[in-house]
Amino acid sequence: MASSDICASVICSLGVLYQPPGLAGNATLLASFASLIPITLALTFKYKSLVFPIFLATGLALEVLGYVGRLGLHYDVDSGPCITLFLIGTSLGPICIFFSMVWTVPHIIGVFGEEYRAFMFVRYPGLFAIPIAISLLLQFVGSLHSTSQDDPDAALLGTQVLLGGLSILLFALTIFIAHSILTAIALRARQRRLDMSFSCIYAKSQFKSFIFVLAVATTLIMLRTLYRTIQLAGGLKSPTARTETLFLLLDGAAVLVAAVLLVAYFPARILRPFSVERLIIMPLETPLSESESEAQLSISRPSPTYHRSPTASTTDACSPDKPSHSSRASHTEMVDHDNLW
Repeated sequence: MASSDICASVICSLGVLYQPPGLAGNATLLASFASLIPITLALTFKYKSLVFPIFLATGLALEVLGYVGRLGLHYDVDSGPCITLFLIGTSLGPICIFFSMVWTVPHIIGVFGEEYRAFMFVRYPGLFAIPIAISLLLQFVGSLHSTSQDDPDAALLGTQVLLGGLSILLFALTIFIAHSILTAIALRARQRRLDMSFSCIYAKSQFKSFIFVLAVATTLIMLRTLYRTIQLAGGLKSPTARTETLFLLLDGAAVLVAAVLLVAYFPARILRPFSVERLIIMPLETPLSESESEAQLSISRPSPTYHRSPTASTTDACSPDKPSHSSRASHTEMVDHDNLW
């Protein structure tokens, strides 16, 4: 059991021992996170999605465990297991939610053209998986070490490890935001040359709202990570560490709103006509004629629309029951307008 004399540890820096966490606010957050789990699982089965909801549901479950520990501190402010559960749950939960967003980005960019798919699907998740995994490991070890040591020096070391994990997560979030901005600029510059195959997805207002929601969720996770870093780095006398209202708003509520937005705009629902397995290798629906094959060799960067026969429209993937459009000009009119972005 923790002692109020060990104030070098993260326990004291959070101010947990000086006043019990409030019951109403933490119970509300606990119930809210818990209610999102069955909804996420239901959407998983409905839209036959797997990786995104697994990481999202895992993050929600960790948040639930964290607030179970925090509610335990309401009744026993010196409970070591409750402090450990609180730190582990609320530290690792946002990491899993963030990786669920990382996994979504290749699927978003993939609808814009075949030239983006090979790199995005193979390398993009792996690029972020390494720093995210390191951050998760450091925060897990730091949470355990800082709350289970009786030696103040060892507890302080655990706090520093925890801060190191948060710093790596901040770095990954910064790279994620910067890459997303640069990608958006590049796609806007090339909007007249986008793949028309899934224009029925990215030309819709629902898709634009989904992009906005993803940006808001990323900002909230970044805000929460910055707050937790300042909270732990400030120590015992830091006002941010001893004000529960700030914690409920900048930590709990921020992650909750991000999760609610991701569930409301479930990626598999927004990108439903888009098939990852189908688009990694784009098979031709009809064989190319000899003249078409020669024309293909003369084009340095062919567009997927050049490989289609007039009877196999590129919009069939979106609207299989609707008549195909044989005119390339009609496809251009679908996406070449100011409202696309």
